[in-house]
Amino acid sequence: MTRVSNGRRLLVVTSFSPWPIGDGLTLRIANLLEHLAKGWAVTLVGPPVEVDPPARLPRFERHVVVTSAGQWKHSHRYDATPLVEGVLEAIRSRPSDAALLWAGSDFPIGSLPGMPPCVWDHIDCGTLAAWRAFRTEAHLRQRLSRVREMLERAFYERRLMGSVQATVLAGDADARVMRALSPGSLVEVIPNGVRVMDQGTIEESPEPTVIFSGVMAFPPNVEAVTFFCHAVWPHIREAVPAARFLIAGKHPVREVQDLAARAGVEVLGAVDDMAAVLRRAWVAVAPMRSGAGIKNKVLEAWAAGKPTVMTTLAVGGLHLVESERALVRDEPRQMAEVVSRLLLDGEERRRRGSVALEAVRAHHSWEGVAGTLSALLEHVRHLSGR
Repeated sequence: MTRVSNGRRLLVVTSFSPWPIGDGLTLRIANLLEHLAKGWAVTLVGPPVEVDPPARLPRFERHVVVTSAGQWKHSHRYDATPLVEGVLEAIRSRPSDAALLWAGSDFPIGSLPGMPPCVWDHIDCGTLAAWRAFRTEAHLRQRLSRVREMLERAFYERRLMGSVQATVLAGDADARVMRALSPGSLVEVIPNGVRVMDQGTIEESPEPTVIFSGVMAFPPNVEAVTFFCHAVWPHIREAVPAARFLIAGKHPVREVQDLAARAGVEVLGAVDDMAAVLRRAWVAVAPMRSGAGIKNKVLEAWAAGKPTVMTTLAVGGLHLVESERALVRDEPRQMAEVVSRLLLDGEERRRRGSVALEAVRAHHSWEGVAGTLSALLEHVRHLSGR
């Protein structure tokens, strides 16, 4: 990693490496760091990074390598000692103007002596995710467990917000809950971004194709495709008998694999080029029923120029053009009607796909998102007089 010269110094702390990119969280961190490193001299405190070739990494001024020995988790239960030691070393050797904290590195890092003003990119509100899980849980014992989880997360998130100067969430609903937890805290919404590739000449598949993409071991994704296959897909097949439904994404669990037994459903698993698979599909769906935060699957489908039919839960953090709210449906039959109409009406499908593509270009480029985050870091820096 090449040393850069820059008047603004940023301390970045994370308990895990964003490289190689493997999920939505590492996708966000890696892309934001790529752009932030162009305007800040970044000191990264975190585990070793594994990228081949190394030239693909952003240019950091310094990387303070720490090891986790497998003890860290993406929650408030982890041994932070090695990370704390790495941060203290970074502070002693070279003061920074601001700090950016990511999952697992946030507490007690923000309260360490000598820390610069901190922005905590929390991304998704854990309290909200636990509340949504509680609402969909049928068994009493599990509901009680969700209540305990919700209270734990609320206490943790409130405490964390008190140790930093600003907290960032990817979606509006997440931000509203965090503001309610800590009314005096500065909470900002900074959505995810997406890379918009050259559309090239890839054409739609010959068969009417609906697609869902994502890591298929992630419980909200499993719940979403299971709901779609059981409650929505039969109505679509009735209206469009030739339609097929692709489930694309790595690590499909047994419950997802079993969906391939249903008529027209194909479980692809991991694919080499998700963008190409999306561009050959006709319509994308995001029938989310649990979870929190912005849905990268929607942004990726939009970047491929595909209209995306989604539930209200999937809208959070997206810049949704008013005319496209017609594609937001929670009731299974209504969702099926919208998907079927798009499969049957090529003109409407292409028009709505163009609107989606323009939305990501205007509001969800990684460069623009990183610029907003950089401005927030500057804001907390000036508030502290640095």
